[in-house]
Amino acid sequence: MPDRSTVLIAFLLLLVAPPAAAESPDAGHADTGTTKADPAKEAEPREGPNPETLLEEADRIADEIETFRGLGPLRPIDKDIKDRKQLRESLTEHFSDDRSARAMAREAKVFQKLGLLPADLDYRQLILDLYTEQIAGFYDERAGQLNIMEGLPLALQRPTMAHELFHAIQDQRFGLTELIHPLNDDTSAADLVAARMALVEGDAMAVMLDFSLYREGTLPKDDVRSFVDSPMMRTAFSHLSFDELGAVESMEETSPSTPFPSEESGTSSGHTAGLSGTVLADAPFVIQRSLTFPYLHGLRFVIALRRGRSWDAFNAVYRYPPVSTEQILHPERYASGDEPVVLDYRARPVLPEWTRIYDTVMGEFQMRLFLKKHLVRDVDGSVDQKKIARRRVEEATTGWDGDRLRAFESEDGRVAITHLSAWDSTDEAWEYVEALLDSFRQRFEGVSIHRTTGAHGESHCMRLPARGDTPAQRACVQRWNDLVLHVEGLPTRLGPEGREVDPTTHMLTRQIWDTVARKPLRELLNQGPRNPEPR
Repeated sequence: MPDRSTVLIAFLLLLVAPPAAAESPDAGHADTGTTKADPAKEAEPREGPNPETLLEEADRIADEIETFRGLGPLRPIDKDIKDRKQLRESLTEHFSDDRSARAMAREAKVFQKLGLLPADLDYRQLILDLYTEQIAGFYDERAGQLNIMEGLPLALQRPTMAHELFHAIQDQRFGLTELIHPLNDDTSAADLVAARMALVEGDAMAVMLDFSLYREGTLPKDDVRSFVDSPMMRTAFSHLSFDELGAVESMEETSPSTPFPSEESGTSSGHTAGLSGTVLADAPFVIQRSLTFPYLHGLRFVIALRRGRSWDAFNAVYRYPPVSTEQILHPERYASGDEPVVLDYRARPVLPEWTRIYDTVMGEFQMRLFLKKHLVRDVDGSVDQKKIARRRVEEATTGWDGDRLRAFESEDGRVAITHLSAWDSTDEAWEYVEALLDSFRQRFEGVSIHRTTGAHGESHCMRLPARGDTPAQRACVQRWNDLVLHVEGLPTRLGPEGREVDPTTHMLTRQIWDTVARKPLRELLNQGPRNPEPR
């Protein structure tokens, strides 16, 4: 989220300082809530260093990255200095074409249908606000150019420059466009794109952390060449949450020795001093987590793969990059060569007057967010109860082996969802079914679910009540061995005896089951199977 075909691949790092501080004339000296004032830095001009100084500093940082990361640019990096308004305009251009606007409007309809976004949300405007709210600079992969924002003190600029400069180095060394978009079919590649972005952003996060530690003189120390080599620092940064990114930005002035609270710890409120008042703090849960996923889970993936290796050895990951968010969430599955299947099925002929508006792979991460939204975030309970619910959601999605979501819209604006998922075993498929059914009970209070069983699985169908302008609808969750089918938003009509008489759901589910096809994702990548990485 947003749709992988429209997501901004001009990698950027959002600042955690409140907009008021970033926009004010005193922004160069504003307290972000995570650092102490430094008299030496207060002496800097309020408008920040001049363009020549910024460009010279960028060149120095690129040289330092090569020293501690072992990767430097192959040729001079194209750099440009822009003010905040110009940066915002550059970012806005990525969302200004009609194709992107249509794709985002359709995605909004799907996620509103699934109860993940408010019905009255202006989704495109929110994404624009999120990407343009607080910017220190970004690397534009399409143009091969690093954009640096003037008007900020070097204390804020340096970590972001290290992060974005490394994206330029990654692009020159590995080719970001081909790495992140290896398939022409974005509908098959959505989850893969999220995984590749996590590798790219996670590695840049690691570079940013090491850069700050080198600058403050903490590294190198004996055999510790990276924070990953220190058990204490590795543990701290493995539990980093987005709420603490302000501390990362000013690492030169803070100590990294204390572990940061994680989402799982229950100590992150989502409205800390650093984030309070920002667009990100007030964004819907699923958008917050989707936007921060490549940074935080990507960092954890990099830490897991880098541990016990040199950076040179870690670079082999770029030759065989991850192919699913499952591999990011479970690095051991990447190491063992566990790769998903690609699912396909036919649904359109049953809905001749409906138009297909969405076709994607949600992946384990997005499916986990869906269940967390309805079974954790939307449920009242104590911290301990929410921890138990969160753990249940994670267990219910851990056996993911592939999925496909297709959505359709009728002429009168109704949206129907078809989502097919594959699991590592029938037991894991059933575990997901139970969690999915509970999500329906949470979303539609008092819903009655009718269950029928067969030789290879079971069907759970329900009639969802009308809501506002949305008429009553039919929904079903069916399991067939290791496959689970979730459909909702279909027409419903009751006969004189109160039984369902509209045949659409039965016809649609039957056609999907009759046309299911699956094949290894590796076949789409035109590569042979990846050998598991030696440990």
